[in-house]
Amino acid sequence: MPERFSRRSFVSGALSCGALSAWGSLVFSGRPAPRPQRKVTLTIASGADLTGARQLLNDVWNEGDPNCTAEYRIAEGSTSDQFRQMRGWAANGEVDIVNLDAIHMAEAVSTGLLRPLDVDNRAQFLEAPLRTCQVAGDERLWAVPFNTDCGVLFHRSPGRGSLPKLRDLLESTKSGAGRRWIAQLPQSPGPQGEAFLCNVLEHALAIDPGIVDADGVPSAEIDRWHDALQPLRTAIGRDRVVGVAELSDENRSVNSFVGGAATIMRNWPTRFREIDRKVAAAIAIGGLPHGILGGQNLAITTRTRNPAEAQKWIDFMTGLPAQHVLAVHGFAPTRTNTYNDDVLQDQVPHLETLRILIGQARPRPGLPDYDNFSKDVQEPLRVYLFDPRVTKLPGSFVELMKKARAGK
Repeated sequence: MPERFSRRSFVSGALSCGALSAWGSLVFSGRPAPRPQRKVTLTIASGADLTGARQLLNDVWNEGDPNCTAEYRIAEGSTSDQFRQMRGWAANGEVDIVNLDAIHMAEAVSTGLLRPLDVDNRAQFLEAPLRTCQVAGDERLWAVPFNTDCGVLFHRSPGRGSLPKLRDLLESTKSGAGRRWIAQLPQSPGPQGEAFLCNVLEHALAIDPGIVDADGVPSAEIDRWHDALQPLRTAIGRDRVVGVAELSDENRSVNSFVGGAATIMRNWPTRFREIDRKVAAAIAIGGLPHGILGGQNLAITTRTRNPAEAQKWIDFMTGLPAQHVLAVHGFAPTRTNTYNDDVLQDQVPHLETLRILIGQARPRPGLPDYDNFSKDVQEPLRVYLFDPRVTKLPGSFVELMKKARAGK
């Protein structure tokens, strides 16, 4: 069951972050004056949020002006399933705002679902998540980053000294020894497919940091991919990776980590609060160092009848007080100044580490047909990684990389 949060928990969270005026400013700052002549209810399409933070913030918004309220419409299933539902709602004019995964921005823009936004405070957002709100060759913003994310390593009982990186783990398997770690590497296609691709890309980046560049453009050199993925093949063959299974996802990885299957796990930092509650030992977060960039962006649909109100709601949700609350609930905030709050850093000890890792993260290719690209590229990668009889990636993999480089 989702954990429930009260108005009191919001107040204590906001105030404990050093924002002593957060409650008042969060409710009233930038809000339009009540207009009794026109009552507006905004509909926001989004995936579910088990932390309760997004609903909590929306409740605060609704209390600020009963004539301009908002409600969520929850999309179900995998990330791709959710996008298909949101795309239909937006096309039919059923929603005012969509909370899109960063990988779906290019398709949403190319199909005319979104309207460009006039954002005056661009410099106040982290650069990496802000760039996911743009499309290639266009400086306009089509969304505002709500929360960001990137793959990280969790370490149980880390002790003193530097934390091992993913490259250290991969290289240690060459001798047949080394520590085991947990990843999400499902052997069958399905809802876990995107987790598989993120994990594979991160393991490749650990060996070759340039295999995917800062714009999400992958190399099309087949030998370079062989070199980058061979250590992972070796680790899988020597049973050094927990999570190579028919079904493997972030939830199963957390259960394995909590159960003691390994002391190092690749996952998303949003899982920290859950893990910290379940594990008695100290938990630290470290870099891969190049994780795959994730996150969600708030965009206004082309067919909304309430664009001004929708913009106000987005300003509210991406403002500093709201970003502080998201951080306390486990999300990676997108506003730069959130990471500079001393009290918040005490409450979220890995906050500064997270800021650095987000800056080092690599986005996935910004393609208008990303879901099909992802599905197509996963199959040759599975065969190459899991079948020891296969020694080379097929030519179709190279063609897919060339397609990604061309932005198609």
